[in-house]
Amino acid sequence: MSHRHPMRAALSCAVLAIALVAGPAIAHAQSDGAARVRASLDGASAARFDALLERAAREGLPTAPLVNKALEGIAKQVPDARIVTAVEQRLTVLGSARAALGSPALPGDIEGVADAMQRGVSAEAVRALRAQAAGNTPVAVAVHVLADLQDRGVPTDVALDVLRAWHARGGRPEDLPAIPAGVDRLLRQGVGPAEAGSAVAASIRSGNAASSGRPGAPGARGRPDKLPVQPPVEPGSNPGKGKGKGKGGPPPKGPPGD
Repeated sequence: MSHRHPMRAALSCAVLAIALVAGPAIAHAQSDGAARVRASLDGASAARFDALLERAAREGLPTAPLVNKALEGIAKQVPDARIVTAVEQRLTVLGSARAALGSPALPGDIEGVADAMQRGVSAEAVRALRAQAAGNTPVAVAVHVLADLQDRGVPTDVALDVLRAWHARGGRPEDLPAIPAGVDRLLRQGVGPAEAGSAVAASIRSGNAASSGRPGAPGARGRPDKLPVQPPVEPGSNPGKGKGKGKGGPPPKGPPGD
């Protein structure tokens, strides 16, 4: 067994221990939820619902989002047939998210990516984001930041570059909320979405907070951000003329007594 990553091994063991303790409770809660759905639906709809749960299990997809979708419809008093149709649509999106993520994929990532895809994130963008992630790093939160940036008009390639910069600087989840906030600040200043995203990416790469990003212009064009401070002008002088070239100095004085 390799000892190059003891922290990662310890973390994996901790996650496994939590799963072993919490797993039965979670499974029991899901079972109770599914039973409530069956009890609320008519016979034909309940049979369709069970078939969808079985299909999800066969395909390695999480079933909790399906149960939750059905319970949501029941709470809103949606007709039974429409509830099952919504569950089937949710299953289709989960399958698309699983395909975009590839293997292995955590259940939380599958559900998070499915939500983001329903917000308009493409499978291609998900694959690009997954490729940026190190190892099995969860992408569920990052993919929603990608969706947040797209909602603000940031082009997908620029949004992915922002998250690439975030990954390069350590990829800490607690830094993610500052990314849309930084873009929002620049948008309020009149900066365009693409330029705002690029400025935030540059700020992250330079080691600064995402919220401190600012567009490269005008400094990027070789002009100072502020004009130099001019020295005070004495009364009677002519600041528009240069000195030392026969121009500009004080007028010659006449002979005494003139």
